[in-house]
Amino acid sequence: MLKRFLQFIAATYLGLAAFAGPALAGPDRVGMAHDKQINFQTPATEVMHDIIWLHDVMMFIITLIVLLVLGLLLWVMIRYNHRANPIPAKTTHNTLLEMIWTIIPVLILVYIGVYNIKLLYKQDVIPEADLVIEVTGHQ
Repeated sequence: MLKRFLQFIAATYLGLAAFAGPALAGPDRVGMAHDKQINFQTPATEVMHDIIWLHDVMMFIITLIVLLVLGLLLWVMIRYNHRANPIPAKTTHNTLLEMIWTIIPVLILVYIGVYNIKLLYKQDVIPEADLVIEVTGHQ
């Protein structure tokens, strides 16, 4: 049942991502909006292509985190309700679990941060111009 649910979520996500992706745009309409478009416009530059890639990766990470938290909440509600567990345990700490839920978010943030810094640097660097036009105006 869980496998089918995850397959449904993956198919829905991929279907929505492909619905308004660059495949809908012809080469004459690059960088233009399209009717009923729900995603980014077709990128005209490498920087925008990287921004769209980062957006898609972030959406995938966010989706996984939301599904994980939803699963954990449902598991806790079913496993540890009053009917299933009338006498609660007295243990309060689990060092391994606390280390895991501290280290994994840090690793996720570092992964996201590395690509964000690369993208920010790529956006900040202005390439050398092939042609410079100097205009002087007199009043």
